[in-house]
Amino acid sequence: MHLWEDLDRLWSGLNEHYGFYATKVSSMNVYVTGPSNNPGTFEELKQSVQGSTLFASGGLHQGRPDLSRLIQGSIEDRVFENLESMVGGNMETSSSTLVAFCGSPHLGSQVHQHVVDLMMARNLLFSGGGKHY
Repeated sequence: MHLWEDLDRLWSGLNEHYGFYATKVSSMNVYVTGPSNNPGTFEELKQSVQGSTLFASGGLHQGRPDLSRLIQGSIEDRVFENLESMVGGNMETSSSTLVAFCGSPHLGSQVHQHVVDLMMARNLLFSGGGKHY
């Protein structure tokens, strides 16, 4: 429960400081991946955190996340925002992606490789390597 309180405090602080823009450029999600043979545990957690800002923003999930899909979706969102900015005349674009998780070293290496691959594609797109005249 202490971890949830810390995460909720961080998420609430971001929302208070940045308002609408906090949710436009960031998200925080907690996936409960424990054994499914004890479904009451998730329901108990859900009941105890229902009044929190993080819960209200949809930050609690049961089951394993599809990390590849989540990472790709986040990076694609930033790319599209950068493209819209460039069309509007702002040629200076930048974006950052932070992926934080708890898991095995094998999972960490898979997540790392996926982020590297997507960021290389993003960098190629914005470096002019994709321009054809």
